[in-house]
Amino acid sequence: MEVSVKIEPDADGYTGRECPTCEKYFKIKFGTGLPGSPPCHCPYCNHTGPQTEFWTKQQIEYAQSVAMHQLSGQFLKELKKLERRPDPRAMISIGITVKGSPTPIAYYREEELEERVGELQEYLQAVDDVVVDIGASNVEELMRLMHRYRESHEEFDCFIVPTVPPPKQQQDTIATLADLHAVGVQPNRIQIIFNMVDDREPLERAFHILLSFLEQKPIASANTDCRVGINEVYARVSGMGADLAEIARDETDYKRLIARAGDRQEKMALGQKLATRRLARGVVPELDACFAALRLGRFVTGEADVVGAAP
Repeated sequence: MEVSVKIEPDADGYTGRECPTCEKYFKIKFGTGLPGSPPCHCPYCNHTGPQTEFWTKQQIEYAQSVAMHQLSGQFLKELKKLERRPDPRAMISIGITVKGSPTPIAYYREEELEERVGELQEYLQAVDDVVVDIGASNVEELMRLMHRYRESHEEFDCFIVPTVPPPKQQQDTIATLADLHAVGVQPNRIQIIFNMVDDREPLERAFHILLSFLEQKPIASANTDCRVGINEVYARVSGMGADLAEIARDETDYKRLIARAGDRQEKMALGQKLATRRLARGVVPELDACFAALRLGRFVTGEADVVGAAP
């Protein structure tokens, strides 16, 4: 009997990994654009291998417990079929009663940020270029720990803070900017990306809460060219392991394939691929423009260290 067990990611979409060589824990996010089934790479010891080598002990224990829960439940179900009451009319009669419950499931949760910040500080000393992605639910905890690890912000060239139009999220962004300012991060090292911009409404109006705050307290760089619009293509490719740039470069003649398709279902599938490519070709230049507006090269040349450097 084969039992399939799904390992769910955490609230931010990250899945825990444990290196089989150094046994250190880290997290990755699947479906971020890498084609095929790429191997897993340990950021601590550089060991590389298939994803199946990087299960954590807690994930393995959980999977085994789920399998045993299903098997024991099925076994009890079969035993229940043998139950019978004793015959009250017989001089000697045997009754069978089955009691019990399936073996419990060993639930787990991925490790929290607090246990990893010290290791991150050590790891950053050994690499030249790295992007550290902090999920929204971990930002508050990160800021608390950055206050504890004094001057830890100096390990980062810049902080990129995305924000979205809803007022509550803008207020959360302001709180994050204030925390970064409080630990000593200079304004020209904090760059905001305006996300989910609706082209039917001026950006200045949609983000007026945040922009008004920064006008009074310029503790971060707010370049309105650093923007990413609303686009359904992100939902289309989520979890597909597809790279937007690769989709945009696809030269498949979908119109010809649709014309030759034999049934409606095949035509619909090809039509979805064609629509996704068209969306990708519209959004890739926008992403490139946003990246260019960040001007990350200034942190390599040292321009960002000049007092009063343009945001």
